[in-house]
Amino acid sequence: MKPVKSGRVRKEEIFVGIASPDNITLDYHDVSRFIGMSMPYKNPKATCALRVTADSASFSLLHLTKAAASKISQKPVELPRGPLVRLEKHALLYKDLQPNQILLEINEDKHIFTFVQDPNGVITLDGEVTNIELPKSAIQVAIYLKSPLVDRMVALGFIGHLGRPGDPDTILRVAAKILRSATGITHFRALTGFETVEVPAAPRMGTVRVTKKSSDRAEVILPVWFFSNDLPPLAVANGKVKIDINLDTPGSGNARLLINFTPSEELAPSFDLYRNVMNETVSKFLLQHLGDSEIRSIAADIALGEVTPGTVMRLRDALVTIPEGLDFTTTLFQPHTN
Repeated sequence: MKPVKSGRVRKEEIFVGIASPDNITLDYHDVSRFIGMSMPYKNPKATCALRVTADSASFSLLHLTKAAASKISQKPVELPRGPLVRLEKHALLYKDLQPNQILLEINEDKHIFTFVQDPNGVITLDGEVTNIELPKSAIQVAIYLKSPLVDRMVALGFIGHLGRPGDPDTILRVAAKILRSATGITHFRALTGFETVEVPAAPRMGTVRVTKKSSDRAEVILPVWFFSNDLPPLAVANGKVKIDINLDTPGSGNARLLINFTPSEELAPSFDLYRNVMNETVSKFLLQHLGDSEIRSIAADIALGEVTPGTVMRLRDALVTIPEGLDFTTTLFQPHTN
């Protein structure tokens, strides 16, 4: 392949990941104004640099060990332009990727996966499962895809540890874990639309997928009525919607819960127009009943795979606070009245 020239830079920024209050996720802070100056944070957990040109957006994500964090916190903030330029040049070589493909480079090998996205923005990867053993040293990986939202290639370079050295893993899981980590960065979510990424079970857990029993779920079925935005509003459809809290994957940053909706056939043709207002409405009732700190705690349990029957019961109690029957326009809701 012919070498590709680097494009004119439109934006360069660098962010530092700091442990969030739940100590599970990272909150990323823009430290671009401190380039050449002292690092403003003492205990960084990660750094992520961004370079944007007319053709690409490149992210260089570094997960820090304690030793590396100590060194970085004592040095001036520096933008890793070399890695960003390499990512940009490689990204332009892969412009023929399909919209639903990602390409992963690890060592000298290349792997292509496809992905699907559910209505909550949760990404699921699919493709050949290549077994590996996690190395003692940090993994170095680059991932490339076409932005589903803007006319640019997106490149994501990653250096860091993804588990205990010697543990069995797969390349597909490596890709999923890196992408999931990157969804904690607002700019990455904005360019990809990826809310979070489902990470498949580790090889040692076997390949059998356990289906949750209804007693393990937090769900409710509600009658709803859809109306137009006209004044007065006109009836569009009515039926029932199953509302199911996703207990496998937390929302981005693990700060909120993902909600699945299954409409009855009467509502299905127009449901996508009302999905956002329904999601906002259900989230509002959950927040009113549980509070922000409880939702964060539950999201952390989901992230750690530690959802207990008590967690499910708290969510069910929250769901039953939703009025039994709701009217919706595409922007508003109210309890249904006969």
